[in-house]
Amino acid sequence: MTTTTTTTTTRAIDLRRVEHAALLMHFDDAWAPRILDGDVLALSADEKALFRDVDRRGFHADGERAARAAGVVIAELPVTVAVVGVQRLLAFFRDDAFLRVIVDRVPLVVAAADWLDIVPARIEGAVARARRRRRVPVADVVAAAHTAAAIVPDDAVDRWARARADLGDDVVAAIAGGRRVPWAAAHDAGDAGVLVTGTPDNPAVARCASPLARLVGRLQAGVDVDAFRAIARDEGCDDDDEADALLADLVADGLLARR
Repeated sequence: MTTTTTTTTTRAIDLRRVEHAALLMHFDDAWAPRILDGDVLALSADEKALFRDVDRRGFHADGERAARAAGVVIAELPVTVAVVGVQRLLAFFRDDAFLRVIVDRVPLVVAAADWLDIVPARIEGAVARARRRRRVPVADVVAAAHTAAAIVPDDAVDRWARARADLGDDVVAAIAGGRRVPWAAAHDAGDAGVLVTGTPDNPAVARCASPLARLVGRLQAGVDVDAFRAIARDEGCDDDDEADALLADLVADGLLARR
């Protein structure tokens, strides 16, 4: 008597990757061939098979979804988008950098600011980071809640403030209507900083010295006291005593927090 053994093969399915693929294909038609025929997301053969069992025409992107996402970005990066144009922003949703939003859960506005990477994007990106910095990591020394910084040219903050005021209150409508803002890159000289403090509803944006901006930027994740002293020396302190005095001042000013 012959015994037949049936082996059942378990399909290697990672539901998170499948979900990421579906979300990307919903944003733009360009993602389907890159995901199903290429290596974007590194789907397994079994995961790709799930999608290939469906008519490819079913993966038609929802144009309104990208438009809604663009509106969210414009509301927080108005000067940036008014400089580069809406079409440049829409290209973000087709770029590999958009994977940071879907896969790594980087906030949409922050990822878009990083990708657009012009001077106004550094300022508005810092504002976006500060707004989302509600809870700070547990560390000996860390940048305070609702605090962020970036390096920008000398007069960038004033130029950005004027451009933002010129766009008016309804920036989404203005930019959707074709409003643009000139930004001469030839004027982007010098080395200064921008510091964002305040609250999510009322952020305060101010020019600061570049060493302070770099220091705050390096402390977003938090460090121990010895590491802070090393960073402070990098940014101009002569010794540990001066670094400790600086730390006390910045904690008193509400820019840093310490455990």
